Amino acid sequence: MKSILWLTWLLSPALMAQTSFYQCEVAGVVTFSQFPCDKTEQGQKEQTVKTGPISAAELRAQHRDQLQKRQRFFDYQLQKLDLDYQREMDRLNTLLRQQMKLEGGQEQAQQTQLQIQDLQTSYQRGLVQIEAQRAEVELQLEQLDHVKSK
Repeated sequence: MKSILWLTWLLSPALMAQTSFYQCEVAGVVTFSQFPCDKTEQGQKEQTVKTGPISAAELRAQHRDQLQKRQRFFDYQLQKLDLDYQREMDRLNTLLRQQMKLEGGQEQAQQTQLQIQDLQTSYQRGLVQIEAQRAEVELQLEQLDHVKSK
Protein backbone atom coordinates (compact mmCIF):
# COMPACT_ATOMS: atom_id res chain seq x y z
CA MET A 1 0.00 0.00 0.00
CA LYS A 2 2.80 2.40 0.90
CA SER A 3 4.63 1.61 -2.31
CA ILE A 4 1.52 2.37 -4.38
CA LEU A 5 1.09 5.74 -2.68
CA TRP A 6 4.77 6.48 -3.09
CA LEU A 7 4.63 5.53 -6.78
CA THR A 8 1.52 7.69 -7.29
CA TRP A 9 3.22 10.62 -5.63
CA LEU A 10 6.33 10.10 -7.74
CA LEU A 11 4.44 9.93 -11.05
CA SER A 12 1.93 12.71 -10.38
CA PRO A 13 4.16 15.53 -11.75
CA ALA A 14 4.58 13.61 -15.01
CA LEU A 15 0.83 13.15 -15.30
CA MET A 16 0.18 16.80 -14.52
CA ALA A 17 2.46 17.89 -17.36
CA GLN A 18 0.05 16.29 -19.84
CA THR A 19 -3.04 17.98 -18.35
CA SER A 20 -5.22 20.16 -20.55
CA PHE A 21 -6.07 23.64 -19.40
CA TYR A 22 -9.23 25.47 -20.36
CA GLN A 23 -9.32 29.21 -20.83
CA CYS A 24 -12.70 30.85 -20.33
CA GLU A 25 -13.56 34.47 -20.86
CA VAL A 26 -16.73 35.96 -19.43
CA ALA A 27 -17.35 39.70 -19.68
CA GLY A 28 -13.68 40.35 -20.39
CA VAL A 29 -12.44 38.36 -17.37
CA VAL A 30 -10.17 35.44 -18.25
CA THR A 31 -9.94 32.37 -16.01
CA PHE A 32 -8.01 29.12 -16.37
CA SER A 33 -9.14 25.74 -15.11
CA GLN A 34 -8.38 22.05 -15.46
CA PHE A 35 -12.08 21.47 -16.04
CA PRO A 36 -14.05 22.42 -19.16
CA CYS A 37 -15.77 25.79 -19.17
CA ASP A 38 -19.50 26.10 -18.90
CA LYS A 39 -20.87 25.66 -22.42
CA THR A 40 -22.95 28.83 -22.09
CA GLU A 41 -19.87 30.95 -21.47
CA GLN A 42 -18.28 32.48 -24.52
CA GLY A 43 -14.65 32.22 -25.48
CA GLN A 44 -14.01 28.63 -24.47
CA LYS A 45 -10.59 27.56 -25.64
CA GLU A 46 -8.71 24.41 -24.77
CA GLN A 47 -5.04 24.99 -24.36
CA THR A 48 -2.59 22.19 -23.90
CA VAL A 49 0.85 22.78 -22.55
CA LYS A 50 3.22 22.85 -25.48
CA THR A 51 6.80 21.88 -25.08
CA GLY A 52 9.43 22.80 -27.59
CA PRO A 53 10.05 25.86 -29.69
CA ILE A 54 7.26 28.25 -30.58
CA SER A 55 7.22 29.62 -34.11
CA ALA A 56 7.22 33.34 -34.76
CA ALA A 57 3.71 33.12 -36.21
CA GLU A 58 2.42 31.40 -33.06
CA LEU A 59 4.12 33.98 -30.89
CA ARG A 60 2.57 36.82 -32.90
CA ALA A 61 -0.85 35.15 -32.68
CA GLN A 62 -0.55 34.80 -28.90
CA HIS A 63 0.57 38.41 -28.58
CA ARG A 64 -2.32 39.55 -30.79
CA ASP A 65 -4.82 37.58 -28.66
CA GLN A 66 -3.45 39.17 -25.49
CA LEU A 67 -3.68 42.65 -26.98
CA GLN A 68 -7.24 42.05 -28.16
CA LYS A 69 -8.22 40.87 -24.68
CA ARG A 70 -6.70 44.01 -23.17
CA GLN A 71 -8.57 46.09 -25.72
CA ARG A 72 -11.88 44.41 -24.79
CA PHE A 73 -11.08 44.96 -21.12
CA PHE A 74 -10.54 48.68 -21.72
CA ASP A 75 -13.82 48.80 -23.66
CA TYR A 76 -15.50 47.19 -20.66
CA GLN A 77 -13.87 49.71 -18.32
CA LEU A 78 -15.11 52.60 -20.47
CA GLN A 79 -18.66 51.23 -20.45
CA LYS A 80 -18.54 50.72 -16.69
CA LEU A 81 -17.14 54.22 -16.14
CA ASP A 82 -19.91 55.72 -18.26
CA LEU A 83 -22.60 53.72 -16.50
CA ASP A 84 -21.28 54.57 -13.01
CA TYR A 85 -20.96 58.24 -13.96
CA GLN A 86 -24.48 58.41 -15.35
CA ARG A 87 -25.93 56.63 -12.32
CA GLU A 88 -24.17 58.96 -9.88
CA MET A 89 -25.09 62.06 -11.91
CA ASP A 90 -28.74 61.01 -11.88
CA ARG A 91 -28.60 60.50 -8.13
CA LEU A 92 -26.94 63.86 -7.48
CA ASN A 93 -29.27 65.75 -9.83
CA THR A 94 -32.30 64.22 -8.11
CA LEU A 95 -30.86 65.20 -4.76
CA LEU A 96 -30.17 68.71 -6.03
CA ARG A 97 -33.74 69.16 -7.26
CA GLN A 98 -35.06 67.98 -3.88
CA GLN A 99 -32.77 70.39 -2.05
CA MET A 100 -33.83 73.32 -4.23
CA LYS A 101 -37.47 72.67 -3.33
CA LEU A 102 -36.71 72.74 0.39
CA GLU A 103 -36.81 75.99 2.25
CA GLY A 104 -33.27 76.84 3.32
CA GLY A 105 -31.79 74.07 1.16
CA GLN A 106 -29.46 76.43 -0.69
CA GLU A 107 -26.46 75.50 1.44
CA GLN A 108 -27.03 71.79 0.87
CA ALA A 109 -27.57 72.45 -2.84
CA GLN A 110 -24.18 74.17 -3.03
CA GLN A 111 -22.54 71.11 -1.46
CA THR A 112 -24.28 68.88 -3.98
CA GLN A 113 -23.13 71.12 -6.85
CA LEU A 114 -19.55 70.77 -5.59
CA GLN A 115 -20.00 66.98 -5.55
CA ILE A 116 -21.25 67.15 -9.15
CA GLN A 117 -18.17 69.14 -10.17
CA ASP A 118 -15.88 66.66 -8.41
CA LEU A 119 -17.66 63.78 -10.13
CA GLN A 120 -17.27 65.42 -13.54
CA THR A 121 -13.58 66.03 -12.93
CA SER A 122 -12.89 62.47 -11.81
CA TYR A 123 -14.94 61.11 -14.72
CA GLN A 124 -12.91 63.13 -17.22
CA ARG A 125 -9.65 62.00 -15.60
CA GLY A 126 -10.71 58.35 -15.73
CA LEU A 127 -11.91 58.69 -19.30
CA VAL A 128 -8.62 60.19 -20.47
CA GLN A 129 -6.60 57.51 -18.67
CA ILE A 130 -8.56 54.55 -20.03
CA GLU A 131 -8.70 55.97 -23.55
CA ALA A 132 -4.94 56.53 -23.50
CA GLN A 133 -4.34 52.93 -22.44
CA ARG A 134 -6.73 51.66 -25.10
CA ALA A 135 -5.05 53.81 -27.76
CA GLU A 136 -1.67 52.37 -26.76
CA VAL A 137 -3.00 48.83 -27.20
CA GLU A 138 -4.55 49.79 -30.54
CA LEU A 139 -1.19 51.17 -31.68
CA GLN A 140 0.54 47.94 -30.65
CA LEU A 141 -2.04 45.95 -32.65
CA GLU A 142 -1.43 48.13 -35.71
CA GLN A 143 2.33 47.67 -35.35
CA LEU A 144 1.87 43.92 -35.01
CA ASP A 145 -0.25 43.86 -38.19
CA HIS A 146 2.35 45.99 -39.97
CA VAL A 147 5.16 43.59 -39.01
CA LYS A 148 3.02 40.62 -40.06
CA SER A 149 2.37 42.08 -43.52
CA LYS A 150 6.07 42.55 -44.26
